[in-house]
Amino acid sequence: MAYRVYCGIAANHNEYLTFKARWGPRIFPDLDNALSFAFKMEKMKKTPDRPWEIEGDDGTRFDREKLKQIFRDRETELAAGPKLR
Repeated sequence: MAYRVYCGIAANHNEYLTFKARWGPRIFPDLDNALSFAFKMEKMKKTPDRPWEIEGDDGTRFDREKLKQIFRDRETELAAGPKLR
């Protein structure tokens, strides 16, 4: 299974959709790693890149609003990093 995280600089969702094809996604083997990376990108102050979407081979799709909700709900867990398996 693979999960693709799309991060970059965009002012809004429509601009993100325009740029998405040119952005190379970061690919992770599981959802915890993808969410942890996206959370770290969201919190990073040194770069204006922000996570806009996560897509999974299993049909998982989290847009920016859903990601922000997940970040709020799971902030402590995601800040600690992905679980070891």
